[in-house]
Amino acid sequence: MPNRLLRAFPSALLVAALCALTAGALGMAAAPAAAGEQWQDPATLSDGTRSALGVAVADAAQAAPFAAWQEWDGTGFSIHAARFANGAWSAPTRLSRGPVQGGTVRMAASAAGEAIVIWRANGDQGVKASVYGNGAWSDPLGIAGADTRSARVTMELDGTATVVWTEPDDAGTRRVRAVRLAGQQADEARWISPAG
Repeated sequence: MPNRLLRAFPSALLVAALCALTAGALGMAAAPAAAGEQWQDPATLSDGTRSALGVAVADAAQAAPFAAWQEWDGTGFSIHAARFANGAWSAPTRLSRGPVQGGTVRMAASAAGEAIVIWRANGDQGVKASVYGNGAWSDPLGIAGADTRSARVTMELDGTATVVWTEPDDAGTRRVRAVRLAGQQADEARWISPAG
């Protein structure tokens, strides 16, 4: 009987039936699309004459989203960011002051509309960060020195940021280290000494 049933249904119908049965068995239901809901036309955030990569996006709760990316300026990559507010994306702000390593941008945001972007600078400049608060981005802040890897960032609802990464100790053993942001606003951001 199962074989005759399988032969009786075209494969597309069989797949659809199996998906429906699986969803029903797991208690899932398809969410209907809201009336008139649709995607907006894409907006170009980066410089249209330059290549960009390493995109990161962040938001928290009902806060407006932020985007950050790396952009080729002719000699190296630089970090740029924009914020979505009042129905439109802001003009991009360049955050980095020197060349950065490709593919290293990370981002987090708070419900209060603050954000942080971290990246790895070229050479021995290590991990840098810029914090958004009071409507502006801070100058780059140094977090960790050379030979850092796997840097990640998170931001709590109150805007407190935590950055975690690995770096070698004097014996060459890689250790996980972490640092938290002492001030939440761009003009008063200071890093507490790393732990670990």
